[in-house]
Amino acid sequence: MKWRKWLGDYGLFCVTMLVLIAGWQWVIQKGVIPSFILPSPTQIYASFIENHRQLINVHLPATVEEVGIGFLLSVAGGVMIGVIMYVSKTAEKIFYPFLVIS
Repeated sequence: MKWRKWLGDYGLFCVTMLVLIAGWQWVIQKGVIPSFILPSPTQIYASFIENHRQLINVHLPATVEEVGIGFLLSVAGGVMIGVIMYVSKTAEKIFYPFLVIS
């Protein structure tokens, strides 16, 4: 019964993704779009397998570091703006509309 529920919930999505990936592969194989502009899924997979150690050991830590620094800076900036808005009603009138639309 769980299998039927899963298929009902995600089956259409999975079929759609398979059709899109197969279409993408077909378009590249037929030369409609050159592979140097848009690599095929099989080329991407082969490149990932070939370079996975460098991707995981070098690029993943760099990306995690950048995301962490960005998160900390955004939290610090948000807290600072919140404190400034709490202390100054003028600052609240200036910043609040921008916070609402963002």
